[in-house]
This record gives sequence, structure tokens and C-alpha cells, in this order.
Amino acid sequence: MKRAKILSAILAGTLLLAGCNENTENVPQDSQQSSSSSQSEGSSSSSKADSTNEDNSSGSITKVESTEYLIVQNKVAVVVTENGKEASEIEIPYGVTSIGEYAFQECINLTSVSIPDSTTSIGVESFVGCTSLSSVNIPNSVKFIGGRAFADCTSLTNLTISNSVTEISPNTFNNCTSLTSVTIPDSVDYIGTGAFMDCTSLSNLTIGNGVTEISDHAFQGCTSLTNVIIPDNVTLIWWYTFDGCEKISATYKGNTYDYAHIGDLYKAINGN
Repeated sequence: MKRAKILSAILAGTLLLAGCNENTENVPQDSQQSSSSSQSEGSSSSSKADSTNEDNSSGSITKVESTEYLIVQNKVAVVVTENGKEASEIEIPYGVTSIGEYAFQECINLTSVSIPDSTTSIGVESFVGCTSLSSVNIPNSVKFIGGRAFADCTSLTNLTISNSVTEISPNTFNNCTSLTSVTIPDSVDYIGTGAFMDCTSLSNLTIGNGVTEISDHAFQGCTSLTNVIIPDNVTLIWWYTFDGCEKISATYKGNTYDYAHIGDLYKAINGN
């Protein structure tokens, strides 16, 4: 596993610190003490030990809570504990508003995660490389999913995307090779670069009517992709969007295009 990444940024007035750490040496001291105390007392994932620390250098007051599996700071899921890295199932406590960048990175034992409907954002690469993760339900409270959030989750088969999300960030589900079906909700207006690139098992794709732009390489390498309906509202599609999708039959405004004529599809949408 990669060495921990701990990043800090200010997002919507909260302090974001994140990383799926190999150890907790870079986690604030209070969180280490709380985690150790919680584990030694045999606490469950719902029990917490709280501490407050005033940091004059940053001008912020940070509150750290530790459960058996997860450390939360200022309502941000920061990092999993040592127990969390061994767990196959994790329930994120209600009240957590953000999942921090890299928070569950390469937690290879994780098979399922429960995200509460208090959560509004999922950070960059927050679940990247969770190779055993098979199912994710992104609640409707989530409005933002960062780039590569679920990239390289090669066991992911079941995916539900929040109908509050307005864009699929670049490479969000890149190389999810077991993903067979995706429904992009009507709330989404933009599908980013490489969003579903190399999802080689993806055969059933529904693109919501709200989508207006599909960026380059969005579905490149989706070699199992067959029938796709492009909504009439799409007015911009980048070249190489369906590169390598040799089984595709794409319909746009009543006209159907096979892979040999995919360039004609791009021209029809882009008006050139």
C-alpha cells in the first residue's frame, strides 16, 4: 500500500485532511489517543472519543472523533484506523458531511461501504484502488464526486449515482472492470474526461436527458458496450469518447451509428 497521503484544504468552511495511511503517525495526536482508547476498551464502530484542539497557526479549532474504524475531523471522514483497514464493511456515521481526499485509498479488504445521507461530497481518490469493493450506493444528498474517486475499484459491480450530482468528474470510475451497468441521472449535465474509461464489462449504459457535453475518452475502452442512446440535449461530444468500443450501436435523434461510422455521430452532434 502506498505511503499515507495527508492533505489539508479548506472546503466550505471545513478542514479537510485525508489519507488511507499505512500508519497514523501523521494524524493529529488527539485522534491517535482517542483511537487507541476506543480500541482498548473494545468500543463498537458507533462509540466515539472526542477531543478539541485549538490551532492558532491556522486560526481554526479542530474536533477529532475516533470510532473503531474511522477518524472524523470537523465532520469530514479523514482516514480509516488500523482496524478499518482490515474491515470488509464500514458504515460511515450519520453527520459526516464530506469524505476526505484519499480517505479510503487502497483499502483492499473493503467490500461494501455505507454512506449516510448527511454526506454532500466525496473527495478526490477517496476510494481509489479499493479492489474488493463490490457495491456502492451514493445517496441523493451527495452533490459532488471528485476525480478518480472510485478508479481502479476492479470488483465494483453495483453502482447507484446520486440524482443530485451535476457532473461526473474526470476518471471517476476509470478501470472499474467488473461494472456492467450504469445509469447516469438526469441531474448530470457533464461527463468528464475518462469518466468510465476501460470499464471493459460495461454493456448497459443509460445517459440522462440532462447531459449536454460528453468529454474525450469518457467511455474509451468499454469493449462490451453495445446499444447506447445519446440524449437529444447533447450538443458537444469530444473525439475518442467511444474509442475502442467496437460493439457499439449509438442512436442520436433517430439515427443509429455503428463503430465504423462513429465519426459521423460526432459530426452530427457537434454540427460539423
